[in-house]
Amino acid sequence: MINGHYKRSIFGALLATSAICAGIAPASAALNEIVVTAQRRAENLQTVPVAVNAFTAAELELRQIYSAIDLIQNTPNLIGETNVGQFGAAAYFMRGVGSDDSLVSFEPPVATYIDDALLPRQISNNVAFLDIERVEVLRGPQGTLYGRNTTGGAIKIITKKPSDQFSAKLNTRFGRFDQIDLMGTVNVPLADKLFVKTSIFYQVDDGYVRNTATSQRANDRNVKGGRVAVRFLPTDDITLDVSVDYSKRWGAGFLPASSVTSLRKVFNPFQTTPGYGDRVEDHGVIANLSWDLGSFTLESITSYRKVEQDLLFDLNLAAVPGLFLIDQDTKAKVFTQEVKIDGSTSLLGRNLDFVGGVYYLKEDNSQNANDIFSGLPLVTRDFVFDITSWAGFAQFDWEIIPNVTIVAGGRYTYEEKIAQITTVPLFGVPFTIADVIAGGVPDRLAEYQLNPKAGVEWQVQDDMMLYFMAVNSFKSGGWNSRVSAAGEFVNFAPETVWSYEIGAKTQWLENRLRVNLAAFWVNYSDAQITTQIAVTPMGPVFGLGNGGDVRVRGFELEVSATPIEGLDTFFNVGFMDAEYTKIFPGAPAGIDLSTPIKRVPNWNLQAGGTYSRPVGNEVDAFVSANINWTGDYTITSNPAARILSGGIPGRKDLALINAQAGFETEDGRYRIQAECTNCGGRNYFNNELAGGIYQGDPMRWGVRVIMQYN
Repeated sequence: MINGHYKRSIFGALLATSAICAGIAPASAALNEIVVTAQRRAENLQTVPVAVNAFTAAELELRQIYSAIDLIQNTPNLIGETNVGQFGAAAYFMRGVGSDDSLVSFEPPVATYIDDALLPRQISNNVAFLDIERVEVLRGPQGTLYGRNTTGGAIKIITKKPSDQFSAKLNTRFGRFDQIDLMGTVNVPLADKLFVKTSIFYQVDDGYVRNTATSQRANDRNVKGGRVAVRFLPTDDITLDVSVDYSKRWGAGFLPASSVTSLRKVFNPFQTTPGYGDRVEDHGVIANLSWDLGSFTLESITSYRKVEQDLLFDLNLAAVPGLFLIDQDTKAKVFTQEVKIDGSTSLLGRNLDFVGGVYYLKEDNSQNANDIFSGLPLVTRDFVFDITSWAGFAQFDWEIIPNVTIVAGGRYTYEEKIAQITTVPLFGVPFTIADVIAGGVPDRLAEYQLNPKAGVEWQVQDDMMLYFMAVNSFKSGGWNSRVSAAGEFVNFAPETVWSYEIGAKTQWLENRLRVNLAAFWVNYSDAQITTQIAVTPMGPVFGLGNGGDVRVRGFELEVSATPIEGLDTFFNVGFMDAEYTKIFPGAPAGIDLSTPIKRVPNWNLQAGGTYSRPVGNEVDAFVSANINWTGDYTITSNPAARILSGGIPGRKDLALINAQAGFETEDGRYRIQAECTNCGGRNYFNNELAGGIYQGDPMRWGVRVIMQYN
C-alpha cells in the first residue's frame, strides 16, 4: 500500500497546482487541444469516452521518449520491460494483463499499431520513434474497434506525413557508454500534389555491463533503419499515403547479475561467448487510401510486414561459456486489409456518429527453437503456425437527448489457426504433429467471437464529460509449444474479458488545468497463465494454459496544468488491485487465490514538468524533469521460478528520474541540451529467467543537438 508520505505528496501536489493556476496564471497560458483517433476518427481527447494517454511530438522529445518501451515510465498502470535477451521486444502489462514470452504460438494482449497497421509479433514491437506525430496509449480492452489481442489495451503510433513544404531535421545525441544516436528527416514536395519524406536513424552503444573475468562489455546495441513515405493528392477529396520502412537491430548480451545489489558496471565473473545476442530485421509497407465523401469518409488500410529474428542467448548460469543456450530463429509474415467508413448523420432528429468496417488478417509464422546444453541440443523444435482471421465491426454514438449520447457497438471475428511441429529431444522420443493429433490434440483451432460494447456519455458542460463503458474482448488461444514430448504439446482456449469503466474528463480555470479520471473493474475468464500441461516420469510439466479467472480493479488519475506562462506540468496516479477469483485444476503447487498477479503493483505515479523562458536575443532556456515511481510487484507467478531465483519473488518499489536542460532559439531551428535518464543511478532488476536476475537500464547521460529547417 502507498504510504502516508506519498499520499501527502499526491494531495499536496494537486492542491498546489490548483492554487497556482487559480492565482497567478495569465489568460494567455492554456493547455493545447489534443486531437486523437482512439475511436478510429479524429476527435478532441476530452470528448472521447476512452482512457487515453496522448503524447505529441514535442512531448515525446521533452520526456525523452524515443522508443515504445519508454512509454512505460510515462503512462499510469502500464508496467513492463524488454523481454530477457531481446531488447527489441517490449513485454507490456497494462491494467494487470500482459505477456513476456515471444514464442509465435503465444499472443501479446497489448497490441501495437503503426498508422493503424498491426505489428502482431512481440519480437519487434519496441519501435524506435522516428519522425512521429503522435502516440496514443489506449488503456483497457479495445475489442470492438481494434479486435483480437487487445484485452490489455493498444498502443498507436502515428507518423508525420509528407507535406507541401520543404523541411529537414537532424537529431543527434552523444552519451555515456559511447552512445551515438542519429535521426534525420527530409521532406520534399515533388509536385503540387505529390510529396516525399525520407527518414533514417542509427543508434549504437558499447553496453553497460562489464564481465570482470574477461573485461568484455555486454548489453550493447546497434540499431539502424529508415522510412520513405509518399503522399499523393489526386483530388481535393482523395488522399493516398504509402510508406516503406526497414530496421535492423542487433543487441548482445543481457547478462544476469550476481545479485540485485551489484555495482552497475561490474558483472559476476561468469563468461560469455562473443557473438551471442539478438538480431532482428523488420520490413514493412503500409498504404492508406482515404476518400472524403462529405458526410462520411471511406478508408482502406493495407499493410504487409516481414520480421526475421536470430536469437542466441547464453543464460550464463555457471562459469562456463555457452553452458546453457537458447537458440531461436523466427520468421513472421503478416498481411492485413481493412476497409472502414466513418461519418455523421441524423436519426430521429438527433446526431448519430458511426464507424464500421471489415478486416482481414493472414499471418504465416515459422520458428526453430532449440535448448542447447554444453554444446548438445537437448531439444530441437520446428514450428509452423498459420493464422487467418476475418472480422466485421461497427460502433454507433447516438445523442438521444441534448448532451447525452448512448454508445453501442460490436465486433464479430472468425479466426483459424493451423499448427505444424517437429520436435527431436536428446533424451526421449521424437514426434511430429501426427503424434500430437493421435494423442487427441487438434492441429487446427477455429474461433467465432462476438465482442459487444455499450455505454453512455454525458457532456455535462463544455469542459466536463462523464462516461460509462462496458467492453468485451478476447485474446486468441493457441498451443503450448516449448515442449519436449508429444503429450506436452497441448492447446489452450482464448482468454476473454469484460471491462466496466466509469470516467470523467474535465478542464478548469480557462483550460489551464485538465483533470481526467477513469475507474475500472475487469474480469478475465480462462486467463492464460502458467499451469500444469502434462505429467512425466520426471514430474509435472508446466507451461502456458487456461489456469483460472482473474479480477483487476483500480483507477487512473491524470492531471495536466499550465500554472504560469512557460511552465507545463503533469501528474498521473495509477492504482490496481488484482487477484485470482478461481484456480483451475493443474495449477503449480504454491499458486492459490492469494498468489500475487505478475507485474501488478498496487500504486504507480508519474510527475514532471517543463519550464522555459527567454534569456537573450531570440534564445530561450528550458529545463525539464519527470519522475516515475512504481510500487512493489512480483516478476513471476511461478513458485518454482522463485525458488530458482533464490527466493526473490519481485521488485521493490523504485523511483526513476529523467531530466534535461538546455537552450533553444525562438524559431525552433536550433536546440542544444544536456540530459540524463535514471539520473539518480538507481540499481535495480526487472526480469528473471531460469534463476538469473537481470538488471534494468543504468544512469545514462549525454548531450543532444537538434537542428531543423522548415
